[in-house]
Amino acid sequence: MHSFRNKPRHDNALRRRERPWIPGLRALTFSLITAMLLCGSSRVATADLGINVKGDIRDLYFGEALYHAYQDDYFSAIARFDTELAQHYALDNPEQDTLRFHREESELLIGDLELSYRMHRKVGRAMKRLLRESVHESIRDRAAYRLARIAFQKGAYENVLVTVGNVSKNAPKDLRQKSALLQAQALIALDRSEDAVAVLKPLRDQKAVAGYAPFNLGIALIESGNPVSGIKQLDAVGTMKQPNREMSALSDKANLAVGYALLNAEQPKRARPYLERVRLEGPFSNKALLWVGWTDAAQGRYKKALVPWMMLRERDVTDIAVQEAMLAAPYGFGKIEAYGRAAVLYGEAVETFEHEIERLDASIKSIREGKFLDAMLREEAEHQDSWLLRLRELPDAPETRYLSKLMASHVFHESYKNYRDLHFLRENIDQWLAVIPAYHDLLRVRRQYYEPLLPKIDREFNRLDTQLAGLLTRREMAGRRLNTLKRKREPMALATSAERQLQRRLDGIEKKIARLRKQPGLPMLKEKHERLKGILYWQINTQYERRLSLAYKHLKELDQAIVTTRQSHRALVKAKAEAALSYKGYEGTLRDMQTRLQYLKTKISGVIAYQGQFMQRIAVSQLTRRLTRLKQYRTKARFALAESYDRATRTKKGKTK
Repeated sequence: MHSFRNKPRHDNALRRRERPWIPGLRALTFSLITAMLLCGSSRVATADLGINVKGDIRDLYFGEALYHAYQDDYFSAIARFDTELAQHYALDNPEQDTLRFHREESELLIGDLELSYRMHRKVGRAMKRLLRESVHESIRDRAAYRLARIAFQKGAYENVLVTVGNVSKNAPKDLRQKSALLQAQALIALDRSEDAVAVLKPLRDQKAVAGYAPFNLGIALIESGNPVSGIKQLDAVGTMKQPNREMSALSDKANLAVGYALLNAEQPKRARPYLERVRLEGPFSNKALLWVGWTDAAQGRYKKALVPWMMLRERDVTDIAVQEAMLAAPYGFGKIEAYGRAAVLYGEAVETFEHEIERLDASIKSIREGKFLDAMLREEAEHQDSWLLRLRELPDAPETRYLSKLMASHVFHESYKNYRDLHFLRENIDQWLAVIPAYHDLLRVRRQYYEPLLPKIDREFNRLDTQLAGLLTRREMAGRRLNTLKRKREPMALATSAERQLQRRLDGIEKKIARLRKQPGLPMLKEKHERLKGILYWQINTQYERRLSLAYKHLKELDQAIVTTRQSHRALVKAKAEAALSYKGYEGTLRDMQTRLQYLKTKISGVIAYQGQFMQRIAVSQLTRRLTRLKQYRTKARFALAESYDRATRTKKGKTK
């Protein structure tokens, strides 16, 4: 928490102006200043996630995870990034994986996405690992900035200063400016406002930190004992152009801060113009109207002060500023001696406070009965992009009446987000548990289909496998034989089957001729036989080269056929293995997953119960404080009512006399 140094004790001055019944004004305004000092720096928004991947996406699954991140589906994106990174690191050769092109970017993106789930420890470890690794300088710069932001959210401001120093001078301009703003905010948190001023001055005109740097500079100047320059700087923020609702709210905050600072310094006349700049329909309009009235009251212009106070009385009575206006307005009427009107308004205030006390009691009772947690998860407010805005549309029930007011507390707000996210995670687990039986059915159907077919396929496959092995053996023998024929000429080795048959017939005839006895015509018969053998040999021999070339050609065709057969063989082997793997070995994994999911569901349910009790305690504590304040207001209103009646009666008697 931060405070203005050397603040004048304006509350004493207000006591002298007969305002003893508003002790919460200074605390209220002080809380406002501390809440808006660090505005805009601790949130995790999509625009600040660093999702800006340059170049082509070379990994399909990285692109899928990135798609979910761009759709603000952070949980699905985290699950996919986690899975891909785990598989990448488990590979024997991760350098062959296409995710290597996006690994560092994945580490950064998953860190930012996990920040949206407040996983600060895990993100911090991942960012530190990136800083230790030999990664590209741009990755190191972005990791250093994110680590500094985590440290800031955890309140480790010294670590912020150390980590921001790791951002290099070559970092992109907007990153250097955001890092400098974070450094300045950490310096302010450490009461080193003068150092923060030196850091913030070069940033006040930079577009990347437009509005926030000048605002924090104004706060730092006031904190460092230079209220004149600080107010001037905040004045510039209060009069800047307002291109969007965010800048409009920041402008209102700046004007409110200046108005408070001047009112606290007993300069109500100067404070009024700043408070009048605050929009009437903005989130800070109620406080501005209340304080505008007090600037007039501080100058003794009570009739003028009644205008904003009476306007404020018509607004939502659950707002603290409105409740204070319920007392401020009759106080103003009393100062102008309109005691009757003051008494009536005090009476209305008492009735309003009593009614509101009853409602607070009912809300506290409803919260303790558990209805509050049920209302937190109603369909109107559950997992919607505009769930904060939709809270206003919830029905006016005791458990929801003060829900939007409770959201003003950072602790409660973060607890509520944790509560919603835990329920979301449990719903995901329920969905996964519902899917597991479908996988069991799928495995059963596959088993029923493949198991009757596999034995027959195995037998046929073994037969074909044996034939292929024999073919390969014969091919090797044919190849060796052709190489021998190429070196040593053997014409008959290339004879056709018809020629071999003729050769066998000639050999048989030769044997028969050899068995004949000498007789006339035998020499002529032998001569004819030799002539036929010579013709056959001549025919084969003259075609030897052509036949050898043709044999090599056929051998190459056989080799190509064998290659194709081998590919088909490998595909068949793979298909056969995949057929079995498509249903074998998964039952144990599915059982383990189901057991783990059941364990996680039980664990998350316990955390949900604890978180719910924590939220109930916070809500009851805050509402109890409001209840105590309202009872004090009611007591003071009753005393003021009695005093106003007495004064009105005495005034009437005096006029009668």
